[in-house]
Amino acid sequence: METTARNDRLTSDLAAVRKLHRMSSLFEFETAGSPPDRYAITFRGKGVRPASGSRTAGELADLHRVDVRLPQSYPDRPPDIRWITPLFHPNVSFGGFLDLQHAGLPWEADLTLDIVVERLWDVLRLAYFDLDLATNFTARQWYLDGCALRLPTDLRPLRDKAPVVSENIIRYDRKGSEPRQGPVSRATIEIDESTPLAPPVVPLPPRPELFYIGDEPPEAASASGMQMDSMVEVNQVRAARPEIDLDPAPEATAPAADETTSATRSVDSPAAESGPPAGSSSDNDDDILYIGWD
Repeated sequence: METTARNDRLTSDLAAVRKLHRMSSLFEFETAGSPPDRYAITFRGKGVRPASGSRTAGELADLHRVDVRLPQSYPDRPPDIRWITPLFHPNVSFGGFLDLQHAGLPWEADLTLDIVVERLWDVLRLAYFDLDLATNFTARQWYLDGCALRLPTDLRPLRDKAPVVSENIIRYDRKGSEPRQGPVSRATIEIDESTPLAPPVVPLPPRPELFYIGDEPPEAASASGMQMDSMVEVNQVRAARPEIDLDPAPEATAPAADETTSATRSVDSPAAESGPPAGSSSDNDDDILYIGWD
C-alpha cells in the first residue's frame, strides 16, 4: 500500500515538472526509474561559481547542473539535492549539498517537486540565501564583504514562458461567440442579453441658491415670448456679493411723465409705499429685488 502511494506521488510529481518545463525555457531535465525517482536538471541562467584560481571569490557562470534523488521514504522525507557543477553560495556546501530548510523551504509531505525546482532556480541566481544558516563560510564572508555582483544575478522567473496577465485590462467576450485563440486572460467578462444596462441619467432640479446671469433665464420664457424678470433674494445677494450696495438710494425727483425710465425698484425699504412692480403677483415681496423692464 505504501509502495502504491509512493508511486502515485512520483507519477504526479513527474506531471508537475513536465508542466513547469512547458512554461520555462531556462531548464531541461532527464529522469531515471519508473516511475522516476531521480532527476538530472540543467539550468541555463546566470549564477555564481568559485572564481578561477580562487576559493574566496565568485564569478558568473551560465550553465548549472543539479542532481535530485527521491529517497524510498519520500515524500515523508525531503529530496536529496546535490549540485554537480560548483556553486558559490552561502547555503551550498563545498561538496554541492543543499538542505532545503537552509534554502527557506522547510519540508512538508505536500510540497511537490515543481516547487523544489523553482526554489533551486532561486538559489542558483541568489534570489534567496540565508547567511545565518550558512554552510559555506567562505561564500558567506564574500557576501558580507560586499560582492560586486548585482543580486539576483538573473532577473528572469523560471516560468518565463507563462502568459502575462494584466489585472487592469478586461477583455469582453460575447456569450456564444467563437472562442479566442491563445491563452485567455483571467480578467474576462461575458456580455449577453441579460447584462443590465446603465441606469438612466436623471437631470438635476434647479438650485434656488444659484444666481443666474445671462441672456437666457434658467426657465423657459412665457408663451408671449417676453423675457421673464430676473429675481434674486436680496439676502442671498448680500451674502454672496457684499461689495454690491443694495441699500435704497436717496429719494430723487420723479422724472417727467413722457420720459422713458428704468423700472428698477427696491422694495425692501420701509419707506417704499408704492407696492410691488407692475405685473408681480407675489403677496410677500419684502426680500425680493426686481431687475428688468416693466
